[in-house]
Amino acid sequence: MAALTVWLFDVDRDVEVIDTVTQFKERGLVDIYDAALVRWRVGSDRAALTPLPALAGEHRFNDSFWSRLFGLVFFPASLGVGVAAAGDSVRNEDLGVTPAMAENLREELQPGQAALFIYSSGSFAESGDMADEIKKTRKGVPTRLLSSNLDDEQDARLKDVFGR
Repeated sequence: MAALTVWLFDVDRDVEVIDTVTQFKERGLVDIYDAALVRWRVGSDRAALTPLPALAGEHRFNDSFWSRLFGLVFFPASLGVGVAAAGDSVRNEDLGVTPAMAENLREELQPGQAALFIYSSGSFAESGDMADEIKKTRKGVPTRLLSSNLDDEQDARLKDVFGR
């Protein structure tokens, strides 16, 4: 099962958080399909999106995926219910973003904050089989996790619309 996980943290901790996630990948705890970093520096008018192809695997999405997800989460009123993509309409739910998750992101991602978005083989949740390993690796890294599991149909749709 695929998952969209968002790590929220102070903007000056971005290198540390990316290093921690890299450890998850290197230890085989999760297979990262794609990743992007959103930073909202203090004094800036808006957040900046940076895809992280080095963290992503060989099956990363095309460049429009993160821009579209970012737009649907942070600018839903201006984009309407969906955005045309490859002849289809893509909604937040198709991207693994529940309404509650989108609202949390809009509330929490403020100046001075950053978010690492990860599309992976499983979430980084602190429960389940990998809970102890995940807690040990995250120790000392102050983050808040939001995650959403995608069913097989959602995963296949994303790969069809945004795949390379």
